[in-house]
Amino acid sequence: MATPCRAQLPQGVASTLTGAKMERFFSWRPAYGATNPAGTQHKEPSVTYRNLGRTGVQVSPICLGAMNFGGPTSDEDSVRIVDAAVDGGINFVGTANVYNAGESERIVGQALKQNGRRDQVVLATKFGLPMDDTGTLRGASRRYIMHAVDASLKRLRTDWIDLYQLHRSDDRTPIEETLRALDELVRHGKVRYIGCSNLSVEQVIA
Repeated sequence: MATPCRAQLPQGVASTLTGAKMERFFSWRPAYGATNPAGTQHKEPSVTYRNLGRTGVQVSPICLGAMNFGGPTSDEDSVRIVDAAVDGGINFVGTANVYNAGESERIVGQALKQNGRRDQVVLATKFGLPMDDTGTLRGASRRYIMHAVDASLKRLRTDWIDLYQLHRSDDRTPIEETLRALDELVRHGKVRYIGCSNLSVEQVIA
């Protein structure tokens, strides 16, 4: 399974960047080759990418989390944040179907559609936590996974998900059933890699 990178932001930068803060963080640099008043040329900052887990996929050390997209962050600010992050070298964006009842995925999909940079982004989302009050739209059964991935693909306006993660363990479903369903998604091209979130070390290696 691929495990997303976890990294701290540069020293002095708050770990939570929203709206204008994100824009200021990424918009400080002028166009390449421009000079400051003292005549010193500014150089484009470089991003050192790293492997996503044990895969050959290269991702930025910072993953843009989209949990607040669709509330409290507005659609407009959310789109600007995605644009600013990608402009700044971040190529890793993470969301989940449960975030704001699917609105986060919808906005991420909208942003990547508008800026035409879906191919440049490693897009991650998650499934498993309850999506409604009935208890049917949740878990890690094959039946639900097949429903959830199609719904996420539609909201994200994409044909594939780069990293599809189990959001939380499901004690009601044998892990073999979950893994077989996820393997089928990979073989069908809907998902490139699979992963997990909020699972203990013991659960992952069991």
